[in-house]
Amino acid sequence: MLTHPIIDQLAALRLNGMHKALREQLNMPDIESMEFMQRLALLVEREATERASKALQTRLRKARLRQSACIEDIDFRTSRGLDRRLLLSLASCDWIRQAHNILLTGATGTGKSYLACALAHKACLEGYTARYLRLPRLMEHLAIARADGSYGKTMLELARIDLIVLDDWGYPILPDGPVPHELQRQAKKAIHDRPTVALPRGEKQTRDRGGAGGGPPAACPRTRRPRSPSAPPARPTRTSAPRSPPLPS
Repeated sequence: MLTHPIIDQLAALRLNGMHKALREQLNMPDIESMEFMQRLALLVEREATERASKALQTRLRKARLRQSACIEDIDFRTSRGLDRRLLLSLASCDWIRQAHNILLTGATGTGKSYLACALAHKACLEGYTARYLRLPRLMEHLAIARADGSYGKTMLELARIDLIVLDDWGYPILPDGPVPHELQRQAKKAIHDRPTVALPRGEKQTRDRGGAGGGPPAACPRTRRPRSPSAPPARPTRTSAPRSPPLPS
């Protein structure tokens, strides 16, 4: 039986996993000793693995995480006051399924952004979509969207995200004064019923950046939304975060 037409058809159908697996099987000298169903099972398993890997890479790319972080690489030996049991329980992503929020507070340089990216990375591994955003940039983008008529499209895009990471929570949003009530309403609507990791402004450290001065980051699961941009947390903290790329229009 000619195998080349089958290989070409698999490629045309974009069954890349099965295409690669079949070519590999044809180069195995003892492959004929295997039963048909066993060989078919290997092809299907390879295709499923390829698709899962591709979907994960797509989720991670769209998340635009600031750092390459994962739960397994968190150093609990450093004296930062991290609750190992709490963080490992958060790694189960039950808080996402229950639509809870997390507020990470602590001094600059104590690893708040790393923890947030690690939680978002774990969410992507579990099949959830995530997005890292700076709150000032989000507010600016919403204001522009209202002006150019793309507001509905922007809100629809945010509504499709399972987990939103908001950095710089508490920074001045607009240079001309307080945040208008309409923009506050838009921000609340953007994250309504959406699990959120909020990173407030960090307190200034009195030690070097690598030290633990100013207090450790604290992960606090919450069942209500973070405060509005016009009312920053009582203990403002600051995170050093580069500019996040704008949401695609």
